[in-house]
Amino acid sequence: MKKQVEAKPISKGKYKFVVSFRDEISKKRVRRYFEYKKDAENFADSMNTKIARLGFEAKNISYDDNLALIEAKKISRQYGKTFLEIVRMYDEQMKILSPFDCDIEKAVAHYVKWNDVRKQSTTLERAVGLYLDALEAERKSQTYINTQKHRLERFTADFSPSCIVAMISPEKIEKWIKNLKTMAYKAVAKDRHERIETNIEATPETKNNYRRTLSALFNFCFRKDFIQRNPIEKVSAITKGKKEPEIYKVDEVRYMMNSSPEKSEIRAFLAIGAFGGLRVAEIQRLTWDRVHLKDKEIVLDASITKTSQRRIVKMTDNLVEWLTPYISEMLQGGLVIKNKNIFRKELEKFREANKINWIDNGLRHSGASYYLALTKNANETAEQMGHSVAVLKNNYMGLVRAEDAVKYFQIKPSDSDKVLNFNGKTLIQNKTRSA
Repeated sequence: MKKQVEAKPISKGKYKFVVSFRDEISKKRVRRYFEYKKDAENFADSMNTKIARLGFEAKNISYDDNLALIEAKKISRQYGKTFLEIVRMYDEQMKILSPFDCDIEKAVAHYVKWNDVRKQSTTLERAVGLYLDALEAERKSQTYINTQKHRLERFTADFSPSCIVAMISPEKIEKWIKNLKTMAYKAVAKDRHERIETNIEATPETKNNYRRTLSALFNFCFRKDFIQRNPIEKVSAITKGKKEPEIYKVDEVRYMMNSSPEKSEIRAFLAIGAFGGLRVAEIQRLTWDRVHLKDKEIVLDASITKTSQRRIVKMTDNLVEWLTPYISEMLQGGLVIKNKNIFRKELEKFREANKINWIDNGLRHSGASYYLALTKNANETAEQMGHSVAVLKNNYMGLVRAEDAVKYFQIKPSDSDKVLNFNGKTLIQNKTRSA
């Protein structure tokens, strides 16, 4: 049995007691001096407890292990910690890393690699700024730039402007896209509105629009060597069930057209959308000098179209008749829709007053469906509408009959039966517009 450590009296200046013990690592005899007996006894007890706890293993430690412990103590000193503190720290970190099948060596290697990537990358705020500047330099349409800006501002606000783009994982992006909510305008002051997030889940189309915007941003970052791979490649597009586009019946369009005020922006908007098939945003960017009645064409340059590609829309005979009263506006060349906010309010009043069942993009969907049924030419219709033949066939093929298409494009200002064939009891339906 190992001899117990004891406190013994001694006379050495102010010290009255000594505790003598053998250091198991250095194998040397060590003495600790105390002024008071109680302190000496407490220390002796603690040493005996330690020896009892370590037991056989401490007593029979090998010569090689002794050398290793001495070397470990030397190494630990350069970090300002005791050997025991370092061992405990190692134990704690290993417990944290163990669920991830990782050790400290792998963790350190990962951090070094991460730090190198971080130094080469940049912040999300700066990356977005450089990307938008690049779009300006490429002379993209202002509408396209504004759309990208609004989406990226929302993404940046949620992810933090200071986060490093190389550190944004596909998993975080995918979760953010799946949880997107719709945006709505809220009045915050007179004649001033702000876009706020609602509790309504965004449509698959909206989520995919954000995904495309982020893909363009990260492709730009890849070209700038801010990232090693576009994370959107691992983010799947949101699948959406096949749904036929809603369109208006012939009598519904006739009713709307004849109910609209003469020579008003509303009538022009309805006519160009229903019979020319232009998108709402394209009509809002359209100027009257691009409407050529003599040539029966509406010329849309890259600054107007959604795809930033020039497009020429053939005007049907009835569209020419609906727009003929606007010749003076065509000579002046101003915007068809002078103020989008005022127009939106006026259109809302018009719909409510005439109990119109409003379908988002219904005018364009109707124009495409009836034009395809009339011409039976998918290529011509696709060129007219500004999208691919595949999209056209997938969405508009067979929605209406040829005889209804003939009636549709015979709707003219001379019609007087605006109420005869329309059910005026139809309720108003304002469907949520894609963010």
